[in-house]
Amino acid sequence: MKVRKKDGLVIANFIKNYLRELDNLRNKLLERREVAEIQEKKSCSGIVSRDSRG
Repeated sequence: MKVRKKDGLVIANFIKNYLRELDNLRNKLLERREVAEIQEKKSCSGIVSRDSRG
């Protein structure tokens, strides 16, 4: 019985740690996405040249 209980605790701890890692990864990805969106919104005005067709 003790072996099964220990195995169950190991599995439970593994799952908790895995879910915690996934949550941290999700937060990091959201932060990167926010930074990318901010960079995309930067104004890039400059001189535009066109030929006679428009």
